[in-house]
Amino acid sequence: MYLSLPYNGELEFLETVKERKYPVKTVYGKRLQDVIGGGRARYDIANYDDENLKKAIEITHQMGAEFNYLYNAPCTANIEEEKEKQIIEQVTDLVENYKIDMLTIANPKLLKLLKKNFPNLKFSISIIAKVDSLEKVLEYEKEGATEITLDYNIYRNFPELKRIIKNSSVQFQILVNDGYLFNCPWATYHFQLEGHDSQDNYNNPLKYFSYCRFNCKQRTAKDPFELIRGMWIRPEDVHYYEEIGFEKFKIIDRLKETKWLLNTIEAYINHRYDGNLSDILCSFDTFEKETEKTPRISKNEITQETVQNLKKYWDLKPFIDNKKLTELKFLEHFVKNNIDCRNIDCSKCGYCKDIAKKVVKIDKENTENVVYNLDVIKDKVIDIVQNRS
Repeated sequence: MYLSLPYNGELEFLETVKERKYPVKTVYGKRLQDVIGGGRARYDIANYDDENLKKAIEITHQMGAEFNYLYNAPCTANIEEEKEKQIIEQVTDLVENYKIDMLTIANPKLLKLLKKNFPNLKFSISIIAKVDSLEKVLEYEKEGATEITLDYNIYRNFPELKRIIKNSSVQFQILVNDGYLFNCPWATYHFQLEGHDSQDNYNNPLKYFSYCRFNCKQRTAKDPFELIRGMWIRPEDVHYYEEIGFEKFKIIDRLKETKWLLNTIEAYINHRYDGNLSDILCSFDTFEKETEKTPRISKNEITQETVQNLKKYWDLKPFIDNKKLTELKFLEHFVKNNIDCRNIDCSKCGYCKDIAKKVVKIDKENTENVVYNLDVIKDKVIDIVQNRS
């Protein structure tokens, strides 16, 4: 097992990773904004300066790993031609002065441009590119990709995973701990919003507002079954992927503090976590906080200045009994039966819904407050945007 780890802006995190000699292959991160942008809005991630970034890359190299700079906004509105010189100058600076080893991108057109100008640089294809078939893998491989992070939605489709591994020579990453909704209809739009927000000169008076995330949170609160059919991979189930040839596993998130990240890393290295699975899924905030309650919000608490700091009002705090999932041999159902969830009507299958009844517990009051709060926040933000209050 090799790991790809996020840089959260805290140098002590990387120093601890180096000291503990974790099997790290890459560390990934980026500035708040640049020409192309990335997969996180600038208001979501830590704000660290250029000297901090240089030091992070230096520590990464000291641990024998490579630094992967994220350049993976999915929508660039054709600026590849308009700002080609600026893009090349920026990447040249990252390579020569910051000593990055790899770029993650989500745009095939950008891959062509950068591969031509930086033939010795490694290129990783982002999960945002939604590479979910052998055909897409081979196309990116032909264009010079070094590595591909496969799309979440095929993580339980073992026939396709085996087909990809058998017929391609590119390296792969699997992202293990996102609480992402299966086949989320908001995903493409969500990544576009985040990508634009992290591009130079983008100026939204509301800063960044994740309407998509709010919808996903409400959907999960209303039906805990969504927690189980999400495409996460438990530490105990990583071996199924290793057995068919996957070696590198990506842990997120750059938004998390060092203590949370170290707990999550240890779980995956040990291939075991006996507690609440949501402790190590980046979408939730339960680690050492399970007893905290989610309060109700009042509309007058929401202003243009506070809208970025309302996370505690949509914190679901589910309990997902990971030990019980092990006892139930959860993933074997997909491995042994060669299931492709994309071709199945979940309402007719019922497997994940049955599992959810056995392993998921959500505080009723918290659930009601989350659903209520998100309705209030969405309505108030629309008022703000339209200058009605």
